[in-house]
Amino acid sequence: MKLKSNRKSNGFYVAYTEANQIIGHAGYRYDEVTGLYEIVGVVVKRDFKRQGIGKALIDTICIQVEKLGERKVFLYTLGHPENEATILFYKNIGFQLVKYEKDFFIPGYHRVTFVRTMN
Repeated sequence: MKLKSNRKSNGFYVAYTEANQIIGHAGYRYDEVTGLYEIVGVVVKRDFKRQGIGKALIDTICIQVEKLGERKVFLYTLGHPENEATILFYKNIGFQLVKYEKDFFIPGYHRVTFVRTMN
């Protein structure tokens, strides 16, 4: 697996195989309201899940954000019964659930906010 980035302060990484098949991506952007970087668009192709690709993408973003002088990042995800594995994933890689906004989008679909503090 290889990762590429497009720029320094806001950008994204793409994970791809040696055969140049895209298998995942994740981005980051500076959020003026919170004063923190937000991790956005984390996706791993179904056939490649549970192989460490999502973690590698997020860890790479966290390293980049540290290089930019920040110690915290945040992200939003959906809270609903079919997304429990995603919530557990973020908890297992060092994120803390800091806010759970019930029925944020529509009834039954909640917005979950996670924060990760780097060393």
